[in-house]
Parts: sequence; structure tokens; C-alpha cells
Amino acid sequence: ALEWRPQVFLGAGNASVRATLKPAGFETAQGILAFATRIDPGNPLWADTVDMKQYMAFLDRYVPNADRADDLYAIGYTAAATAAHVVRQCGDQLTRANILHQATSLKNFAAPLLIPGITLNTTPSDYVPIKQFQLMRFKGEAYEKVGELLTAA
Repeated sequence: ALEWRPQVFLGAGNASVRATLKPAGFETAQGILAFATRIDPGNPLWADTVDMKQYMAFLDRYVPNADRADDLYAIGYTAAATAAHVVRQCGDQLTRANILHQATSLKNFAAPLLIPGITLNTTPSDYVPIKQFQLMRFKGEAYEKVGELLTAA
């Protein structure tokens, strides 16, 4: 056997512990590096953050039977909070044009459950809201932070 173990990198959308790494087997996932933008609700690293406490309270109230480690709920929570922010920014002008204007004018919006320091920013010519990420290494049954936030060029 070659015993060859190349470094594996996962994008933010493929790095779910519950949906990707657990089914593949934690033993084979050790050392995987992931580009993370959101905090993982199943990772104890984030358990004491304000965002996580508010998110868990939300689940307790509105989705009491939810699997707390299922990051699909967390993705929806972040997306809904961002949509609500855009609608609030519209004020009384809830037109298609103004909604598009507000959605393409996000400035340093710290949506809930984003890794601390990551903010959403858009412009009329750049709809990609996230330009930062946290490199994370899988160890044991969870990811751990590697270094500081990185910014895409």
C-alpha cells in the first residue's frame, strides 16, 4: 500500500460534519482543511458565542424538535436574517427596484452565525457577499481554527 495521504481541502458548502464527514468516517477525515464562513452549530468551539445562544433560543421556540447539529437549519437562519435586514433597509419603499438596491448595497453586515469578523458586502456590480473565510482543520469530531481570517482577492 502506498499510504499516500494528500492534503484535502473542502469548500464551505461541502465541509459539513454531519452531511459529509460523518458519513465518510471521522477516521478518514482527520486533517481535512475547510474554508468556513459560518459557525457550525454542532461544534463546541462556538457554543458560548452570542450568535449561537440566540440561534439555540430561536430553535427552542420555533423548531423544538430540530437536530441542533444540522447546519441546514443554520444556513436558513442566516439567510432569513439577511433577507429581513434587506427588507428593513427598504423602509416604506418596498418596491422591486429598492429591494434590489438594498440587496446590492450591503455594507459590513454581520449576519448571525457568520464566523466572527466575516461580514456581508455587495455592490451593484458585485453580488458575491462573502469575501472572507476562516481556514479550519478537522480534528477528532470537529473543526478547529487555523490562523486568522483570510480575505479573497
